Amino acid sequence: MAKTPKVPNKYAKTRRGNATVWIANVDGRTFIARRMREVSAMLAENLATTPTEAQVAIISRAATLIAWCEDQETAYARGEDFDVAAYNTCTNTLRRLLSDIGMEPKTKDITPSIADYLR
Repeated sequence: MAKTPKVPNKYAKTRRGNATVWIANVDGRTFIARRMREVSAMLAENLATTPTEAQVAIISRAATLIAWCEDQETAYARGEDFDVAAYNTCTNTLRRLLSDIGMEPKTKDITPSIADYLR
């Protein structure tokens, strides 16, 4: 029978695990790094509970894809080359990741009430 791995104490964690580093060997002050942290925080805040480690991993990947898509959209708006296939793949992957953590788009009920019909 396999043993359950022990959770390391706070002194044995990596700098990423201690939340002192966002991405290793990257200056966290760059626009993209700040945007990724910002998006990650917003996505985690939108969850109903404290995210699990698996959800944190998915949120991190989703934040990376969101930042990449925004960068591509900016380049497209400037008239630069735009790889539609890569962008489409990215947005579909992003949709699936967000769905995996329960952030599926909700449809808005636009059915008029009876009072609205009578008016």
